[in-house]
Amino acid sequence: MKDVTTNKGFMKKDPSILPLSKDEAYCVTGNDRVMSHPDESYSQLITAYDASNHPFLMTVHGVQAGDKVELYKTDVRDESRRRCFRIRCIKVERETKTSARENLAFVKVLTKENTKANSGILRLGEHEVYAITDEYQVLNCPDAPYTKMIKVYDPSDQAFLMMLTNEPVPENPKGGFIITRGWDSFVVLNNLMVGDAIEVYRARMKDESGRVCVRIRHFKVEPK
Repeated sequence: MKDVTTNKGFMKKDPSILPLSKDEAYCVTGNDRVMSHPDESYSQLITAYDASNHPFLMTVHGVQAGDKVELYKTDVRDESRRRCFRIRCIKVERETKTSARENLAFVKVLTKENTKANSGILRLGEHEVYAITDEYQVLNCPDAPYTKMIKVYDPSDQAFLMMLTNEPVPENPKGGFIITRGWDSFVVLNNLMVGDAIEVYRARMKDESGRVCVRIRHFKVEPK
C-alpha cells in the first residue's frame, strides 16, 4: 500500500505523479534491476486499472493529499505486453472546522411529526438534549423552562439557526424538548422524508455568539 498521507507535498504540487520507493517499484514491475541499481535511470510503461476497470497509462486520478491508494500487482499484461496493476483509491473523509464525527450524540429515524410541512419538529429526550448541550440541568430539572438557540450544520456545511426548547409553543403545545424554528428549512433543503435516519453529532466548538453547534448527517431510505 502506498500511503499518500506521507507525501502531501507532491500531491499538491503535481497530482500527475505517484512517487514509489524501490521496494514499491519492484512490487509493481517485478524487475530486479530497481532493487539492485535503484539510482540508475529506469523507465517502463505500465497499465493501471481503477476500481471501475478503466485502464490508464501511469495516471492516478481523483486523488488528493491525505487519500490512500492501494497498488495491486496482476499476473497479466495488456495487448502491448505492458505489465498491468490495479489502483484502488480510498477517499479519506476530511474533517471541517465544524465536523465532529468523534462525538456522536444519538441516532433517530424520522417520523411524520419530524417531516410535516411548516410544522415539523424534532422531539428529543432529556438524555439526547444533554448529549448535545452537556448541561446537567436538563437531566436534574427536565421540567424547568429551557430555551436556547443552537446552530445546526448539514452535511454540506450549511448552517441553520434553530430553537431547542421544552416550553409550550404552537407546534408543541404540551411542552417537552424539541428542536424547531429552523428545523423545517433543514428538512426541506436536505430532502428528508419519513423513515430516513439521522446521526446527530455534538461539535467540539461553539459559534461566535457562544451557541452550541451540532452536525446532522442523514441517510436516505432506498426506494422500494
